[in-house]
Amino acid sequence: YLYRQEFELTSDELFCQKKKTNKLVRYGFFFNFQVEDYKNGVILPHEKTFAKYKADRYELMEAAQGNMEPVFLGFDSPFLSGSEFESMTESAHVVADYKDRYGVKHKLWLLDDSKSCAKISEKLKSEKLYILDGHHRYETALKFHQDHPGEKTKYVLANVCAFKQLGTVILPTHRLISGISGFSKESYLKQMGEFFE
Repeated sequence: YLYRQEFELTSDELFCQKKKTNKLVRYGFFFNFQVEDYKNGVILPHEKTFAKYKADRYELMEAAQGNMEPVFLGFDSPFLSGSEFESMTESAHVVADYKDRYGVKHKLWLLDDSKSCAKISEKLKSEKLYILDGHHRYETALKFHQDHPGEKTKYVLANVCAFKQLGTVILPTHRLISGISGFSKESYLKQMGEFFE
């Protein structure tokens, strides 16, 4: 499935972005990706995960016998974004087209052209995929497959996009600063108060 999202950043979200406009488009696609151990270097993580959250997800997978939501992956290439993406949609069928409550426009195409699908698969063979979101989901899917080996458990649904496109943005979210010697929250907030609200 080909997937396009159109969205706007608020002025706060646009702050520190290397974007010239707040109206952005992110091009991507959904596919079933074979789960692999991190040591194989195909899928690369960047976050620490926690056993209690994976245990909770694992219990849900056991009950449902499957994954509940896709993992979000990215690769370091402009492949399948912009005009290349748009031309591929010409041979695909629209299966969803809507605007969500946040104003994001979503459009999804079914790509059943075997030549185009093979082109995407071939390109991904040479790309390292980074987990952008869904470390707990991915690791749980891998463990589930290891515990229940078989054709039905060895894949996880992934939403994949190229890093090198305007619509790939990193936005602020809750983060914890800890373990820094001599760090003072009060002093930090006072210093930042000169520049930020």
